Amino acid sequence: GLFVLGPNYTQGAYLEGTITDAVTLLPIDQASIQLMATTTIYENSASSGFYATGTALGGSYDVYYDKVGYAPQTISTTLVNGVVTAQDVQLTPLPPFGLTVRVFEEGTTTPIDGAQIQMIVPQITHTGVTNGLGEESLTLYYESMYNLVVGKWGYVTYCSNLLIDNTTGTVDVFLSKGYYDDFTFDFNWTATGTASSGLWNRGEPFGTNGNAAPEYDVTNDCSDQAYVTGNLEDFYIDADDVDNGFAALTSPVMNLSTYADPYINYTQWFYCYHGPQLPDDTLRILIGNGTSIVVLEKTGTDLAVAPSEITWEDRSFRILDYLPLSSTMQIFLRVSDDAPNVNITEAGLDHFYIAEAAELGIEEIVNRLSVFPNPAQNSVKVNGLKAPEDYRLMTMEGALLSAGRLEANQNTVDLSRAPEGLLLLQVGSKVFKLVKAN
Repeated sequence: GLFVLGPNYTQGAYLEGTITDAVTLLPIDQASIQLMATTTIYENSASSGFYATGTALGGSYDVYYDKVGYAPQTISTTLVNGVVTAQDVQLTPLPPFGLTVRVFEEGTTTPIDGAQIQMIVPQITHTGVTNGLGEESLTLYYESMYNLVVGKWGYVTYCSNLLIDNTTGTVDVFLSKGYYDDFTFDFNWTATGTASSGLWNRGEPFGTNGNAAPEYDVTNDCSDQAYVTGNLEDFYIDADDVDNGFAALTSPVMNLSTYADPYINYTQWFYCYHGPQLPDDTLRILIGNGTSIVVLEKTGTDLAVAPSEITWEDRSFRILDYLPLSSTMQIFLRVSDDAPNVNITEAGLDHFYIAEAAELGIEEIVNRLSVFPNPAQNSVKVNGLKAPEDYRLMTMEGALLSAGRLEANQNTVDLSRAPEGLLLLQVGSKVFKLVKAN
């Protein structure tokens, strides 16, 4: 006889419930639920506290519940295909505690108002701005290692990892005068242009296929931010590059009239390949003193360099070789891609700073401690150790991954269990930013 067989679908295994405050019994909105299946499944609770999640295969799973300001919980549960398992959860609120950050000019007790602050732990980034007394009060929940970053235009940004608990009370930060920007904060650079896409944006770079746009910022500053053209979260090489016009970026004004022999330093990215003809676009970087504007450099395409080899490149220029110093100095970046010869064109800027010639000489000596390779896959070596040093390997948010002690003949840090992406390696008092690659 003729048998008609229909498809035999297997129903999923489901989990749902309500998340409430253990003290007030009120529902908790936007609590995070992570079902630790083969691939972690993420959900958030609704305003009613209700959540629903599930997986294709039944079995025993750990489920992680968390919300900023509450102690997290991990609950083991058994899920069955075709069955909805109910699991209500009560989260216990953490007692908040206060912290005051005070910011002064280095070597003085002069307060700095308008300094921007970030205090970062994996669960939350606290932000603030100092008042006229140079103070900002923050409410924290986690006794933990925090990544503290403080900055203001006209000062060198401070960043450090600090252990903060409910007895800390006050943290004093001293900023030295100078011009520095790793784009942790928005110091009011101005982005303009006529391009239909690819205008300059400040943010964490999103890399593209073909290596057109960088996947990471430079590794020797305080954050994962940079200025890059475009920066849509799209892996396609032509999604948000500079097209049909120019993209320009202008710095805030710098008073360099009191400097003796300053150098302008930065790290730049430029990519221009593909198209109907040879690549013909350039990245122009200029400097002005309020009266004149001159070109510092023009970067074009070196066809001897493969597109896959494009990387961040350091630059340093003696300003007096180009212009007299003034109180109204600025730098200008301009990149364009005009018809009919349209190319894939991207640019980036990071780790900008002004330094006296003498300071550059001192920095060269002090920074002989180095980490190699970077990026790295399984391990890095810390070179230049003159004495044993303790190290701490952390996420960018300050979560500890590993710790130990290094010596000149035992200078390897294992990265095999660290997550891919940006990491912090603290060796003694010096902090390096690493890239863990796959």
